[in-house]
Amino acid sequence: MAAKRSIFTRALAVLAVTVLGALVAPVPAHADGASASVYLAPWGDDRAGGRTWWQPVRSLERARDLVRALVPAMTGDITVRLFPGEYPLTQPLHLDARDSGTGGHRVVWTSLLPQVPATISGGTRITGWSLVDPTRNLWAAPVPADLRTRQLYVEGIRAQRARGPLPVTLTATTSGYVASADTMAGWRNPSDIEFGYTGGDGYWSLHTGGLGGWTEPRCPIGSIAGTTITMAQPCWDNSTRRVVRTDGSGRTYNLVGPATLGNHEQPSYVENAFEVLTQPGQWYLDQAAHRLYYIPRPDDPLWRLDVVAPRLETLVSGDGTPEAPVHDISFRSLRFAYATWLRPSTPEGLSEIQATYSLTGTGAYATQGLCQFIDGGTCPYGNWTKTPGNVSFSNDSGSDTPCSNSSSYTRCSVATVATRHASIEWSPSISTSGSTIGTRPASWHSAAYRASAWALADKQARDGSPAPAATWITARHLANRAPSPAYADSRSRSPSRPSVTLSPG
Repeated sequence: MAAKRSIFTRALAVLAVTVLGALVAPVPAHADGASASVYLAPWGDDRAGGRTWWQPVRSLERARDLVRALVPAMTGDITVRLFPGEYPLTQPLHLDARDSGTGGHRVVWTSLLPQVPATISGGTRITGWSLVDPTRNLWAAPVPADLRTRQLYVEGIRAQRARGPLPVTLTATTSGYVASADTMAGWRNPSDIEFGYTGGDGYWSLHTGGLGGWTEPRCPIGSIAGTTITMAQPCWDNSTRRVVRTDGSGRTYNLVGPATLGNHEQPSYVENAFEVLTQPGQWYLDQAAHRLYYIPRPDDPLWRLDVVAPRLETLVSGDGTPEAPVHDISFRSLRFAYATWLRPSTPEGLSEIQATYSLTGTGAYATQGLCQFIDGGTCPYGNWTKTPGNVSFSNDSGSDTPCSNSSSYTRCSVATVATRHASIEWSPSISTSGSTIGTRPASWHSAAYRASAWALADKQARDGSPAPAATWITARHLANRAPSPAYADSRSRSPSRPSVTLSPG
């Protein structure tokens, strides 16, 4: 028995040395001075020092504050190293000039284990599911009273908000519609319901008229009384009263035309209504009752549904001033996940011009961005409202990094698309997602993401090398949630991205 204990003790000692060596090894000395590191881990403690891997802090805000204390005396890059896992934000991470590199050095935020990037998340996990309607296989869960979102991710895949055809025939009016029956008057939360309009343009042989085949405007309902449906303002006017040119073309000055919605102003679908929640993979948020409803897909693992509702519109913002810009900050090998965009849920809706640029504000249809073409038009021409960035920098400067493609990610400094500024390198490539903008990485809790940690550890074991300590800790942390290879292979996912905006001021 003593011999067995001795063998076991020696094995633990070897494991400890392996773990320690693997974690310390990735921290190189900086060529032109001692580099400083700050460590974060999902299991960290903000009361810890954060300067060693065995005493990581937990929150991005605490790491930022530690960096601020180090910046004045920095003699090399300061690296914030995030253990694999998810770092949920309850508010955006705000950076300013105090968080910038000095003396030609940078502040670098990066994953400790690039093969399993850490995730900065603006989402809230939804738990406590129960079956509430067996005939529809409808499940429900409580949500925070302040939850507002336009997206939901189930096992890392974005689900479709409840959507379906209209149950009535509509006749357009100056303020909305008259319905053929009062069916919708009995629907719950009418002011949360939206009408969506797929674009069309008779000038491009689509024969539907409307604001353009590359648009999909949507307007919320303001109220329903009997058969009278009043649409929310200013979305309705901005989408139906655009100024037409006087050259006889029938087109507007807003790049697309004619002046109103296509298909005789008939909505293509109704969305975000509980009454059209009928299809697997669809969901509905009842904000008044603080409950979320979902109909699972056939392959959803009901015993442990991983459901995330994005709730933050901004994940990271760098806000400088002309006198003190944000500069020399890099984000590398990180995922930005689960952000939402809420303006289309307001009376502004999405009165789309093109590529989610839209008209906003009362009377915008008659003046916004029309400059010299219209009396009272605002300048410059085309100055319409753009989609906000989930990662956003303004008043920024600094060096950039050339873009290059790799098999899994896009290496690109966003400095190449605007002024020179803080950069994002080796993150999923940047894009928007139309009127329901959001992000969809493989979630830390999703099968694909968990499988990647196991696959990395397995590969290193086959190669005869010990798994890095971060991978070992990852595998241990996920031991009770590991997916089978068959399940992981059955769910394909492509990386998706947050939106990024960059502005000199």
